[in-house]
Amino acid sequence: MLHTSIGYILVRSFPECAIMLLTGCYFLKLKISKKVILKKAFLLGIIVSLIRLLPISFGIHTILSMSCTLFMLLYLSKDSFINCIMTTCKLFISLILSEFVYLYISNYILKIPDSYLISNYTLKGAIITLPSLGILVLIAIFIQFITNKLSEKLLTDDNE
Repeated sequence: MLHTSIGYILVRSFPECAIMLLTGCYFLKLKISKKVILKKAFLLGIIVSLIRLLPISFGIHTILSMSCTLFMLLYLSKDSFINCIMTTCKLFISLILSEFVYLYISNYILKIPDSYLISNYTLKGAIITLPSLGILVLIAIFIQFITNKLSEKLLTDDNE
């Protein structure tokens, strides 16, 4: 069980869920209103927060969060299951990479101690880790750019 504060949930978990859903919509090329995204992000944030309260190991929390994100994207997009699985994988790869990049920047460049970044589920911990969400968006845009280039190359090679 993770001991997450209400401040952490409000400042970190809900924005993270909103960015994950917005990025998922970007990957799936969906046009969904901000109001719908905010409602679904709020719902996903509550679900993910409740999952974090379960007395299970951390890796299982991540898998359950991925599943909830997958089903939320399926509901929003009505796209194929495979496309939504691929999107969810790209989302969580972006999330993992953004955390590693932010840990590197904060440790080696900004000299922020690990104790502030890892296992710190307080309001202060939430605020300190918010920049990783911006990095997540940049990584997601880069992943989509590479995906588009690879798709174009495959289409060009098939037409030759």
